[in-house]
Amino acid sequence: MHDPFKTLKSILHPRYREEGPPAYIERFLDSIDSTNEPMKSVLDLIVLGYRPVTTLCILTTLVESGNRPQTGRQLGVLLEKRFGLEEGKLTKGRYYDDRISRLLKILCQLSILELTETTSESRVKKKEGYRIKEPIYPTIEKVIRSFLNGGSLSPLSERVLILDAGDTQEFTVKHCSKCKSMTTSPKATHCELCGHPLTIVCKKCQNKVLSKWNFCNSCGEPLHGDNNNTPGENREIFPL
Repeated sequence: MHDPFKTLKSILHPRYREEGPPAYIERFLDSIDSTNEPMKSVLDLIVLGYRPVTTLCILTTLVESGNRPQTGRQLGVLLEKRFGLEEGKLTKGRYYDDRISRLLKILCQLSILELTETTSESRVKKKEGYRIKEPIYPTIEKVIRSFLNGGSLSPLSERVLILDAGDTQEFTVKHCSKCKSMTTSPKATHCELCGHPLTIVCKKCQNKVLSKWNFCNSCGEPLHGDNNNTPGENREIFPL
């Protein structure tokens, strides 16, 4: 598992070029039901786009802890350590308020995080801590672990990672030439929307090949990431 945050640190530090969620988004979230599609997906992308490094780091930190609730200050300390920032850079004053506190509030409004009760080390003083919302935690955990293994986070990516016996492998998106929809289903050979045969673009020769084939009929290249498996096998797809 590599550490993508070593690369992403240049966006966050030392000049703090990473932007923050605009004030109008916060006001917008206070005034509407943001849980309906397509509004939910678009707002997720907007917030992730404005605070990508910090958001990914918070989600990664929670996944690595087994989704144990963390206070905002605790998350700030962990982010400082991950990025090698001086103490207090993300936990004091306006840096904490703007970079951590506001973002956590928005992620809760988007139903990505939730507040729950946690305890201090003494188990006496109870505090509110943030964790990934339990119903979506399995999905986010898979996405984050894929990301840490080099997988794409882009919803426009034509390749996703699948999990097989603890390893990550590539799986190519299938295209419908009639209605232009796409799917990553390992079983699908026909479009679920219009019934048209699905095709795969060969990575080697760029020829369009029917997805029911295991190999390209022009150059012989394996089409499904692992030539020991067929499209009909039931394998779990990371929902990127």
